[in-house]
Amino acid sequence: MNIIIKKLNITEYNEAFELVKNVFNKYEAPEYSQEGTNEFYNSLCNPEYVNSLDIYGAFYDDKFIGVIATKNCGSHIALFFVDEKHHKKGIGRKLFNMVVSLCNSDSITVNSSPYAHNVYHKLGFADTDKEQVVNGIRFIPMVYDINKKYSLYQAENCPCRRKSCIRHGNCNECIAKHRKLNKPTQCERKNQSSKISEQK
Repeated sequence: MNIIIKKLNITEYNEAFELVKNVFNKYEAPEYSQEGTNEFYNSLCNPEYVNSLDIYGAFYDDKFIGVIATKNCGSHIALFFVDEKHHKKGIGRKLFNMVVSLCNSDSITVNSSPYAHNVYHKLGFADTDKEQVVNGIRFIPMVYDINKKYSLYQAENCPCRRKSCIRHGNCNECIAKHRKLNKPTQCERKNQSSKISEQK
């Protein structure tokens, strides 16, 4: 599957939120009270809350298949949903890897729903407290230690030799990070050097 992960512009938010609502309704709303469900829906209609988010989408054949949103300069996950047809296909991990690659903090926090609790454990998160309920929203506070857990999302087939880099094996994340720094990746530098040698 050729999956594209990119940051969304505001014109794409409504479509992204439709995916969020559909997945929430099926998998999370049944475990919430009506108060909690209303609180969740209201947050998606709150301009102040929405404007505080950096939202990324996963696309397959130009269709939304996943959404992740962060706050506080990428150090807190506020929304994380994948279309049910694409569960267990690595889409969530690709979205999460993008967030990790762009985060300037040493850790990422999340208030996990009961349904997503095991998913976050598989990504390397650890509980920081017991389950809580605020305004009907049930959640478990969790944290991901970037410095400690980076090896969980390294790939083995990356052509880059910088295996100590936390983005090793994730080309999309590596390229995104280097574009932000306005610098070429190691692989791009290597290719440029090879072309110069061939011309000589």
